Amino acid sequence: MDIEQLRSICLSFPGTSEAVKYDDQLAFMVLGKHFCSSRLPDLNTINLKVPDD
Repeated sequence: MDIEQLRSICLSFPGTSEAVKYDDQLAFMVLGKHFCSSRLPDLNTINLKVPDD
């Protein structure tokens, strides 16, 4: 997956915004809460926030 594919998927959710946080982390958020992030420029791994259940 490249950055454009990641952006396309994440930004397809209603109310999603993106920002660079902590100087090197691309973050996708809904209502200011992160649900996906990855370090720039290396997108080999992503972090997803999901419910516990």
